[in-house]
Amino acid sequence: MFQQNPNVTVFIGQIATAGLGITLTAASTMVFYSEDFNYANSEQSKARIHRVGQTQNCTYVYLTAKGTIDEKVLKALSNKADLAKTLIDDYRQGKNPFD
Repeated sequence: MFQQNPNVTVFIGQIATAGLGITLTAASTMVFYSEDFNYANSEQSKARIHRVGQTQNCTYVYLTAKGTIDEKVLKALSNKADLAKTLIDDYRQGKNPFD
């Protein structure tokens, strides 16, 4: 319904459930009001709007309050993303990350 009906402009779902097996390319903005500590779940949820068929730039908005656990979770996810990028970059350069 969300993908085909221009009158439906908002989709609400949890990261753990809406992050799997659903295409939401009719959207270009995703707002997170809470976060999943699991890096893979977080990336998978963002991939719902950033997929083949997306014609717009994707924007992700994180609603967090200063000094909350969500702020700490976002920082941890950012660190995990940095680590994943480093490992992939090293692998592409022929380096073994386990050496």
